[in-house]
Amino acid sequence: GLVRLHGGKIALKNNQGGGLTVTLYFPSTMPVSDIRARA
Repeated sequence: GLVRLHGGKIALKNNQGGGLTVTLYFPSTMPVSDIRARA
């Protein structure tokens, strides 16, 4: 079946040199496939 998350936040931080910070917010109804497509 389709895997779903319970809502929350995904934070990807790389503060070494570049200082890149990527934060993804998603509702509890968003499928994982949509998150990967929009990431």
